[in-house]
Amino acid sequence: MRKHLDIELKDQGNVKALCVQYFTDYGFKLIRDRPNHLRFKRGSVLLNFFTFNPLRWKTEVNIEVLENSLHCDFTISLIGQVPTKTEEESWDAFVENFRSFIKDPNFDFRQRNQSVKNKVKGNNWAYLKYAILVGLLIAIPLAIIGHFLGRDDLAPVGAAIGVAMAVMSRIQKEKTTK
Repeated sequence: MRKHLDIELKDQGNVKALCVQYFTDYGFKLIRDRPNHLRFKRGSVLLNFFTFNPLRWKTEVNIEVLENSLHCDFTISLIGQVPTKTEEESWDAFVENFRSFIKDPNFDFRQRNQSVKNKVKGNNWAYLKYAILVGLLIAIPLAIIGHFLGRDDLAPVGAAIGVAMAVMSRIQKEKTTK
């Protein structure tokens, strides 16, 4: 997933320090600091498979500091993820909150980003509950059938496939209906 942001600046002032503050507050590491360029990284492909917080996904942010503007490119790895609409919206909010903070350093981006994080967390718990319910509804009958057929592997394999299909279908439906 990619996001791009252009921010017009009245003056450069302490814009680089604001960029560093915003991203390091969220665990990004500053890996390049040049006069007109900043690069931040966060996360790893391996951790993508285990985190429910989209801001912990493997991400790279490149910021070009020009005389009157900032050009920002966000590259977010979706390996190991099927992003929900809420997770995609959380990235939109994170990017917009960055814009607001650069425009107004008094902007309370921490509170705004925390409320978005809480929304994503609630949404992810709803998906987890749904996955458990679907898994049980598939696993129990398959366990009974597998017992009579002498196939103990039927329930876990069938449940895993069923859960994956049901959750991905629900995510797609959510994205197209809202």
